[in-house]
Amino acid sequence: MLLAGFLPVSLLLAVSWLLACWQSAACRDLSEYFLRAKLTEQFEMGVVCLLLLSMFSFVFWLLNPWFRQVLEGRIWPSFVQDWLADSHRKSLRSLQASMQDALHEVGLYRQAVKQWPGQLAADRTGTGRSFTDRNLAPGYEQLNSRLDRYETVPQKDLVPFHDQLVTELHVTSTTHVPELAQILDGFCNTVLPAGLDRAERELYRRVTDRIFQYPAQPRNVGPTKLANIQEAQRDYITSNYGIDVSLFWADLQKVASADEKFAPTLDNAKTRLDFSVAMTAVAAIFTIGWIALNIWFGSRPLVYTLVAMLGLFAILVCQRLVFINYVAFAETVRTSVELFRFQLLKALHLPLPANNNAEQQIWLDLGRKLETGAAITITYDHA
Repeated sequence: MLLAGFLPVSLLLAVSWLLACWQSAACRDLSEYFLRAKLTEQFEMGVVCLLLLSMFSFVFWLLNPWFRQVLEGRIWPSFVQDWLADSHRKSLRSLQASMQDALHEVGLYRQAVKQWPGQLAADRTGTGRSFTDRNLAPGYEQLNSRLDRYETVPQKDLVPFHDQLVTELHVTSTTHVPELAQILDGFCNTVLPAGLDRAERELYRRVTDRIFQYPAQPRNVGPTKLANIQEAQRDYITSNYGIDVSLFWADLQKVASADEKFAPTLDNAKTRLDFSVAMTAVAAIFTIGWIALNIWFGSRPLVYTLVAMLGLFAILVCQRLVFINYVAFAETVRTSVELFRFQLLKALHLPLPANNNAEQQIWLDLGRKLETGAAITITYDHA
């Protein structure tokens, strides 16, 4: 409650009061009156303000789940949700297309790594004692330079150099020109493997984005990134373990919190998320509220511009923090499932599965039993 309620509200009121004192003589007079008051009067006013602040902070803390639903887009009008979901579906289609391109690139690199070294070795038929292609060495250095800068070099960019190298090997001897032998060895044993590694990393990154940032089915794509991360996590856990995390999270959280080593990790992840959500709400309330007041009562252009720009910047920064902490919390939930799902089965007096298929069936049966009341027999283990 301290980080998700008291601290954000205190910051909101403090900054608002300073801005009010800057604009209003009445606020400045009220501040001077408080400073000139007797110590006992200051104490009484301070107690009253602290009580009001505590009550407001408690209400603000209770509203944190609602603020999170706003950021997830769950309570927006349906036409707004549909419009935003369509934009995320377009992003999903773009990601899927880039996955196909990356997969094709990996296929080309694997084919090159498999075929080119043997072909180049067979092309070493030249007898010349000097380079005929003066652009070969600079071209090789350029490829190495791109790799040293950790660039992803498309396989098609290697084809011209490969053709140049084949032509040179047909006329120049690697025995008499050691530099050509070094270029051949570096191309086959450094450039090609490094290019394949970069291509595979790019493919795995996009596959990871697809799995953990979007739901498995495009029809389940939500209006915001946060909603999509939540659905993606639910689909991932269900497909791997058969667990509907939204149904069993309260039970699983109780089991995970009982672990002395993991409980702080879970608490910290939730606290960081709640704090970032609260700070985003504070930034939005401050910005919208002060813009409305400035429009209604009028203010200097400098004040209006300053509030609008700094407020918008604060909202964007806090919203980014929400996204980062939301991803971290989703990873913590996933880790909780992976580490404590069998302990939850024991706590529910259910038999431990012998394999992954049996585990999925247990969780699916239990989920259908709890959600729909289906006539499924659940066998208990009281050993």
